[in-house]
Amino acid sequence: MVNKEGLIREEMKKREEIINIFDKNYLLEAGAGAGKTTIIVQRIINHIITSEINPANLVAITFTKAAATELAERIQLKALEYLKGETNPEIIQRLKAVDKIFIGTIHSFCELILREMPFDADITPDYQIIEDAEEFHNEIWYRFLRDREEEYKKIIDLLSKVNIDYKELRSKAILALENPDIRFSGYEDDDYKFEEIEKEFEDIKKDYEYLNIEPFKNNSNLAKLFRFILEEKQSLINYLDSILKEYGKEEFDIEVIFEKVIAKKYWNLDNAYEYKNLIEGIYGIYYKLNAMVYNYCTEFINMAVDYKKERYQGKLTFNELLYRASKLIRESSTARKHFKNKYKYFYIDEFQDTDPMQAELVLHLTDKETEYNGVKRWQDCKPVAGSLFVVGDPKQSIYRFRRADITIYNQVKEIISNNGEVIHLDINFRSSDDICNWVESTFRNKDNISFGFDEYSTDVQAGFTGILSLWNNENLEERTVRGIYKYNYPEKEDQEYVANIVGDILRNYYITEKVRKRKEEIIDGEKDYYNINRKVKEGDIMILTKTNEETGFYLKSLKDRGISAVLAGEKNLGDTREVLNLFILIDSLVDYRDNIKIVSALRNSFYLDLETIELFMENNKNLSQFIFLKNKIDEIKHLSVKKAFTHMNEIVDLSRGLSPIAFIEKVVESQIGVYDIHRQYERLERRDADSALRQTIEILKSKNCGSIYEIREELKNLIRAKVNYELPISKEEAENAVRIMNIHKSKGLEANIVILVGAHKKRTVSSSTHYVQKDENNRSIGFIVYAGSHNILGPKEMERKEKEKLFMEAEVDRILYVAATRGKSVLIIADAIDERSFLYPLSKNINKEIKLENEIETKIKDLMISEEKKRELDITKDSRVIKEISNPSYLKVTPSQFELAGDDVRESGYERRRKIYISPRLRNTRILKPKVMGPRGKIYGSIIHRAIEILINKSNKLNNVSEDIIDYALDISINEGMDNLEINKTNIGLFYSIANNRVEEILNIAIEKGNKGARGIIKRRIYKYARKVLNNFINNEDILELFRNAKKVFPELSFTIAIDEKNEAALNRILSFLFKDETKLAEKGNKTILINGTMDLVIQSENDNWTIIDYKTDICFSKDMDRKLRRDYTSQLEGYKILFEEIMRDKNIKVDNLLFYSTFNDRVIDIYGKVLI
Repeated sequence: MVNKEGLIREEMKKREEIINIFDKNYLLEAGAGAGKTTIIVQRIINHIITSEINPANLVAITFTKAAATELAERIQLKALEYLKGETNPEIIQRLKAVDKIFIGTIHSFCELILREMPFDADITPDYQIIEDAEEFHNEIWYRFLRDREEEYKKIIDLLSKVNIDYKELRSKAILALENPDIRFSGYEDDDYKFEEIEKEFEDIKKDYEYLNIEPFKNNSNLAKLFRFILEEKQSLINYLDSILKEYGKEEFDIEVIFEKVIAKKYWNLDNAYEYKNLIEGIYGIYYKLNAMVYNYCTEFINMAVDYKKERYQGKLTFNELLYRASKLIRESSTARKHFKNKYKYFYIDEFQDTDPMQAELVLHLTDKETEYNGVKRWQDCKPVAGSLFVVGDPKQSIYRFRRADITIYNQVKEIISNNGEVIHLDINFRSSDDICNWVESTFRNKDNISFGFDEYSTDVQAGFTGILSLWNNENLEERTVRGIYKYNYPEKEDQEYVANIVGDILRNYYITEKVRKRKEEIIDGEKDYYNINRKVKEGDIMILTKTNEETGFYLKSLKDRGISAVLAGEKNLGDTREVLNLFILIDSLVDYRDNIKIVSALRNSFYLDLETIELFMENNKNLSQFIFLKNKIDEIKHLSVKKAFTHMNEIVDLSRGLSPIAFIEKVVESQIGVYDIHRQYERLERRDADSALRQTIEILKSKNCGSIYEIREELKNLIRAKVNYELPISKEEAENAVRIMNIHKSKGLEANIVILVGAHKKRTVSSSTHYVQKDENNRSIGFIVYAGSHNILGPKEMERKEKEKLFMEAEVDRILYVAATRGKSVLIIADAIDERSFLYPLSKNINKEIKLENEIETKIKDLMISEEKKRELDITKDSRVIKEISNPSYLKVTPSQFELAGDDVRESGYERRRKIYISPRLRNTRILKPKVMGPRGKIYGSIIHRAIEILINKSNKLNNVSEDIIDYALDISINEGMDNLEINKTNIGLFYSIANNRVEEILNIAIEKGNKGARGIIKRRIYKYARKVLNNFINNEDILELFRNAKKVFPELSFTIAIDEKNEAALNRILSFLFKDETKLAEKGNKTILINGTMDLVIQSENDNWTIIDYKTDICFSKDMDRKLRRDYTSQLEGYKILFEEIMRDKNIKVDNLLFYSTFNDRVIDIYGKVLI
């Protein structure tokens, strides 16, 4: 057996060979930290020095612009280094010409090709590159719907018969528009007509109408379907959803389905075959319906693709660049000949991230043949010797969602293996012995377990030959961290604990750092480095998360402790407070008649306290006058309010003399109303704010906004859109802050200490949006996955889904490998106890645990209130005292105080209206079985409300609900609701019965371990029940129907409105809902009512109907729950209706539906008993 030193010597010899041999194609499978860039740089320089080549013939392709910039700089520096001692004039000339090497991304290389031969590529020379592909394709989609309605009308009429709204196919159309090399197909040999299927269904019903329904089971939805078909004898249109849904769940097997729907005692009936014939007949209906609907959907989407091809030839996305360039080289012998003469040597980094179009382009440009008979498959290409130098690590192939397929990598690997050499590089120059040994032990597949890598690659997984470290980070310091640790924190939301660990390490610990010796210091046989110990710095630490969603929480926790930190990855521009302030400010000026928006601007853009604003509004109902009238501003006595309106007035004046963009630039430049001018920003905080605002202004410029109204709309879109926040350009900033990012973003980066968080994140794989296969002509044929409510399946979709799952599961292992190999000296991983956890395969192989020296209290940085803010609050407090000495001029209430006041109101309101027809589906469920029991009370109710709000916002109106989003919603809402809960018998009684033994147990835990430990137990109980509520909510058919038909959704809509005698009708309606004593108080002359509240959910439908939904977490065992909820809460919902219509009076909006959603019974209830949908 070869020892480690022998393996290292053997590999170093091989490394020397590959940087000096240029007549052979190479694929280097180089693991993490293998020094890939160093090899590429040295080989390019050696290539130029030892071969008589023109540097302009070289192409170096990298994955990102940042990597291209780094590679170009390193080649330049290496060339300068060799120029110092070079005397050969020809070599000097070539070294000076290294700037002629093309170094860039594959997209920039494609652009270079297309700019040179645009007409051959069938595009105009002045084509435009579109960077925001999603917005571009959104625009095309809506224009297609508008311009081609007559052409697609027949299709949407047919889709409407099976309850598919063609507008819901937007995301599928955008998928097709973003993949120009794929032609999406369906059931090509099947062309079924609905009328024919309908007739066949009627024949089946008639043929089997005599069958007894008794043998069909009662507990199977499919069995119930057969019962209904035989019993009700209705037309096919009434069973479409059920047939598509029930038959689409699994592969058809007549025996399996027969036993699933027929009770066992009837299996041996004499006429059992007739039941099987019926089942098979209805399956035939299902197959034809499914194929028909699938084909219609795909035909509709392909119409949008064809529309783009006709109308947008001069606009190319990055994928279009790649597609057009690869198509040009594949199909045009003239283009192939021209560019093969121009570019002869290709160096490609990160080849595991290659998609099929990139592979096709490069293989055709390096192929030995130039002239083809017809079109040649790139898989049949044979590269010229020495034309390809490819570097990649299939263990880091983690971009399948971008079509970077390990299958493509393996195909190219085979080509190079047959026309060159594949070399494995196992030496890791980055990580210590501790980390490398642990990575090998953890990721090498042992005993055929389902995690890690085998020695040799498979169709779905990379091979793993080993990992060799050249660095032993041994030290004698006691307080030095080294190697692999885990941290144990039982709560899901661990950002505070992680921030404390970071703070503890920064204060108390050292790390060992490798320092390379100078050449003159190296003695043969000795190491070329030495170790030093130093205190840990912020720039040493990198925190990695599974997804982007949680990165912001770790950032906040670190900053709260005064620890410098930066974020990399995607985030919403609206998450930056200053960008949000800018939108709120502009929104208030555009809709200046809307008091709510002005209050929002005072609160957010000018940082006024709500108590200050409420005090001011008690005597000033029309806030817009203070924006425009300076004499009104002069009347304001409160200094902070006066200053805010003065600034708003100045901003309005500013808008009159400038273009919209120049106006926005001036507003940002002035800082007032955008930045928090009352406090001192930290350097990194200010950098983030400045960067986000600069990015916002540049995006607004690109939109060519012609008015302040267009600016407002673009800002509204921007604060919701995700953008890339790269790491700071300044190396100094990156080196002096903790870096936080998701694992995908960390590829190619490193840190002395890496912390991998998310013990409670499940090992889940994302659902596929489509599947691709090659036809006999090597063209990409796609099949869209119409998931969700459509209940339709593509050809062989179940089979393809299972195969894709293998690829996705394998990629999860590779994602973990990427995370584990970022660390140089220390790796800290959250301890995952649950085997289903994402991190479980890693944490189970760690023995050392890192703990806080003392279970220190969280030391949040003192966010000092500025002197100006103190003065504002002092003035407000004094004004309030003076105000309250006199008789108040308003009555302050909330909608929860409304009640049905008097028998006449009861009769004319709820009792009368409840007699309206109730739908059969609702009438049949009067005897209710509770779906969720358990906790109750205001705290639990607020947690549920908050969780649903987060769920709606994060899942794009329930269109994309995942387990991670549900977990995220529960984590946030439960912690917000519970973190300050005092543990006593009364509060525990909200979550357990007082007679329950757990009450005393939790009280004892609170005494022994404090409130935090006791809260943890209660949190877990809440989590159990709240998760059921969320699962019920997202699967409730009435809720889903409301969301499917929604144009806009407003969860937790807060409002403040003042109603006085000027609007007598609304005032009288509100007075009729108040308690009697308050009514008397109002009648004494206090005619102004100031109402604050929050509507749980407001939905505007596509046809502009408005619905208000109120969540009720009441525990109700009554068989007539509908009546009880209507009795107790109708007045509150009718109050919401009055208030909402009053707020939206200028837009003449009327509320059409008032609904309750009972979390206890998972029911949507109309307060008037109408049919819901």
